[in-house]
Amino acid sequence: SLSLISMFQQTPSTSEMSFTVSDPVRYILILWSIISTVLSLTGNTIVLIASRKYRALKLDEYSVRLIDNLAAADIGYTLTDIIPTIGAIAANKWVYGRELCIADRFLTNVFYNITPLIVALLSVSKLTCIMSPLEAHTRTAPRILCAVSLVWIVVISACLVSTVVYSSNIYYDHISFQCWVDYTHREYFGTFLIIYMILVAAVILTTTIWLLVLAKRITGGVKRKGSTAIIAVCAIYSIATVPTALRMALELTTSYKSLSEDTRAICSIVTMYSFYLTNFLNPIVYYFSLRSFKEFVDTRIFMRVNTTDNAPANMTLSTGASISTPVLGNQEDN
Repeated sequence: SLSLISMFQQTPSTSEMSFTVSDPVRYILILWSIISTVLSLTGNTIVLIASRKYRALKLDEYSVRLIDNLAAADIGYTLTDIIPTIGAIAANKWVYGRELCIADRFLTNVFYNITPLIVALLSVSKLTCIMSPLEAHTRTAPRILCAVSLVWIVVISACLVSTVVYSSNIYYDHISFQCWVDYTHREYFGTFLIIYMILVAAVILTTTIWLLVLAKRITGGVKRKGSTAIIAVCAIYSIATVPTALRMALELTTSYKSLSEDTRAICSIVTMYSFYLTNFLNPIVYYFSLRSFKEFVDTRIFMRVNTTDNAPANMTLSTGASISTPVLGNQEDN
């Protein structure tokens, strides 16, 4: 059988790394990246349109704004990470140059690191809505805007500083087909990233379990709205990022260097491409768990006529038959 590492061969150059990868591997990665791109851009754009233009997400305002920002971050990650990677795989080398590498890494790091914070805020927000519904009503639009803006400012500032400091440490990964600004050679910075990921992951995991317990005890009502969707979003993020967290922790140990090149190649591929799940699965989760969003997609996208008994009135056709007119968002979300 063909060894995995024989599929990945590195040809170094002072300005560019060329990649020699077997065609089957490249085709699989290209197909996976294209599917992720199409689903992410389509699904998250529909989420933003449904939320911003049609107000179709019938949740508390704080959760809606966080879902908007999560969809925007997913679109940004798709544009700055997945699409350039498709070009690198197709060309079998990094073709965008050093300057675009630095810019691309900065933007990708922003969208990559903003995602867990938004997911954590989303889970904490829903948990507080269930436990303290009166406090949830005090969340005004300015407060929501300030909280979300603060998160973006912190992440952008941190990514900008780290990119400027480490921009001279550029390398092109011949396994993941991506250009990187190397932070890991600085042990203290790598340790900080691990601590950051562990803390955020702990918040997401704890609040998700807590939400799951509370949602089981509450039978319907406004307090439970959106719990199923948020639990699913948190679960998907946790599953997709576990490989990355484990690899980063392993890279800080001396045992990582002793691993075979086959093992390290597998680790890189799994961790890099598993994160794509978070970019396109969220809209699918909303469709199956938020009734208002499902109704919007069915009526506005798929042009299906809603004939449920929630429709307010019947419309009489010229033939004398009657159909029920759809009302967007007239059902309570789970």
